[in-house]
Amino acid sequence: MYEPYAMSRRLTMQGSSRRHSIPARDMNITDFRRFVVAFIVLALTTVAITWPLVWHLSDALPIGTEHELTVPLLNLWTLWWNATQAMNGFPGYWDAPIFHPSPGTFSFSEPQLFTGILSIPVWWLTDSSATVYNITLLLCLFLNGLCAYRLARSLDMPFSPSLFCGILVIGMPVTAKLLGVLPLIPLFGILWALEGFVWFGKEGSIQSAIWAGLGITGQFLSSQQLMLLFAPFALLAGIIALHQRQCSQKAVITLSGVGLVTILACVGFAWGPLQIHQNQGFTRTDQVVQALSALPGDYVTRPRTALIGFPPREEHDGDTGGLFPGFCVLTLSGLGIVYGLRATKQRRWVMYFLVVGGASVVLSFGLNLSIGGWQPFNTLRTVIPGYHEFRSPFRFAILFQMSLCVFSAFGLWKLWHVQTPFKSVLVLSVVGLLAVLENLAIPQPLHSFPRVEQQEWVSWLREQGSRRVVAHVPFPGGQHVSDYEFETVRMLAQVQHRKRLANGYSGYFPPGYSNFQLDMARHFPTTHLLCFLIQELHVDTIIIDRHWARDHEPQLQTFSPLSKPLYEDPQVKIFSLLTTDSRC
Repeated sequence: MYEPYAMSRRLTMQGSSRRHSIPARDMNITDFRRFVVAFIVLALTTVAITWPLVWHLSDALPIGTEHELTVPLLNLWTLWWNATQAMNGFPGYWDAPIFHPSPGTFSFSEPQLFTGILSIPVWWLTDSSATVYNITLLLCLFLNGLCAYRLARSLDMPFSPSLFCGILVIGMPVTAKLLGVLPLIPLFGILWALEGFVWFGKEGSIQSAIWAGLGITGQFLSSQQLMLLFAPFALLAGIIALHQRQCSQKAVITLSGVGLVTILACVGFAWGPLQIHQNQGFTRTDQVVQALSALPGDYVTRPRTALIGFPPREEHDGDTGGLFPGFCVLTLSGLGIVYGLRATKQRRWVMYFLVVGGASVVLSFGLNLSIGGWQPFNTLRTVIPGYHEFRSPFRFAILFQMSLCVFSAFGLWKLWHVQTPFKSVLVLSVVGLLAVLENLAIPQPLHSFPRVEQQEWVSWLREQGSRRVVAHVPFPGGQHVSDYEFETVRMLAQVQHRKRLANGYSGYFPPGYSNFQLDMARHFPTTHLLCFLIQELHVDTIIIDRHWARDHEPQLQTFSPLSKPLYEDPQVKIFSLLTTDSRC
């Protein structure tokens, strides 16, 4: 875990300067101390960037620029399902207990397997699911910073600019914007893989190739969306690393072999979901993709949560705005690009990040960009498997801002290098602090955590037979993400009662479910719907929220002959369905 590739503080990028390096896998006491300092500083940065989350680990969730808890609660439920499955040997992993009896329902959203596994120790330590979610989120941010620090060190940057790179990555404005969407937070796999590619270019060892492959696999298992964004750039990184090795036969065989194993591992994991999605006909329409494609003006607005309001913050109801990276970051990046392109050893990788940053901006415009009739993003949708399901091109801004963080570290290195030691520390502290403070988004918006897990009916239902299939009424009356917030609260209750649900929420829905959902919202409890629940969905238990029952007493008269009361409290009424009734 300790930094395996330590470089001396006086390492420079100029060909005429003297370079002092420590052997690749050796670590002396100075390197260990630096790693400990980096560990502590990055941990404190994570706490500061998300303030005041650390004081509300068990009673609130961060939502970034989300308007409701729907997405955070879905991702909390996803962590639970991953942890539960991992601790039980993954029985029926893809057949999650929502939308019963539809198969493969866990593939309808981002699975986040690696993130879920990271959460397992926290599940062991606490009964608070909010605490599990928040600590996992903080851990992902911390790992982003740590891997960015390691990447900068692999690029021969001194300790302080490398640490600054890690701090900037944790505090990227786009991260603050998307803090309520857990699958878009883990960037560490990309940075981890790039570190491996950089070291492979230097030494051509199989260990470096494996390190890059593990980073790609880790990213794929943490966030398939971000891995899709990175896929074309991962190939480019491999080509650059091979070019550094002069495309020797050994280097080509080593990196190609590890790459093939990595691809097979990722495809093996994704093959089942891909077949399910193909059979279900899942895709994203051009209208949806275009609505979530960036516009040039999005890059000159800050997130709604930004502390500084210039340039202006994004619109309240917008999805694609708030992509401005910050004045200080842009200035340092410009300096870093000029300096980096003059450096013999780092020039290839500076040009690589120029391509990543520039191409990411172009691709973030998605279907809003046409060059003589050619749409670059549409080409990716056609060529790369999985891109036809990617709906939010504006998220390429994540890779753009990541590249700027690396350039900013190069720029700070330049300022560090031209000053006396005392002035270097002063300049680095002042400029670095300004770059971080400019992009702060504190206090982070927190949403109070629903205490449904502690309600009495949840405990009662947990004690009932494990084979029960539950439908929870009312169903959502619309199809906007906000309409499903109470559905994700019910999925949160499922974390405790463990019963299969006929309803639920995810990125996709089973074919025909949307029509069924709206019929349930508008017409329940007709005999037709009750019989459909019994015969087609195998539902044997109905939970009805008290507030809905009070407003629909006349309609419930139809319900009585087909049901038997089981339980009631101030929150809900629970009935069993008479599955043998002749009317069905």
